[in-house]
Amino acid sequence: MLGVSKQKWDGLPDDLKQAVQDAAAEVWSRTNEYADDHEKELKAREKLTAQGVEWLDDFPAADQRAFLDAASQTWLAAATEAGGEAPAFRERVLKAIGR
Repeated sequence: MLGVSKQKWDGLPDDLKQAVQDAAAEVWSRTNEYADDHEKELKAREKLTAQGVEWLDDFPAADQRAFLDAASQTWLAAATEAGGEAPAFRERVLKAIGR
């Protein structure tokens, strides 16, 4: 996310505005490119294993659920305290991930 003062943005020449918009579009595109994530993960794990990292089994599903539920409640408390759009944003994210 990029944020800029409207006054400063309005004061930029059009070519600089376009350069910022183009750069932001490129970053957004790279941010949302997941095609090679699995391959990158495997390579990273291989490198770390060679450095002595030992990979453990995943936590049991019940423990994973307990963690997610606790994290969700903590997020709810923080969003409620923050107010504004934070609670609605939290709900949108939870809906998007199927929670």
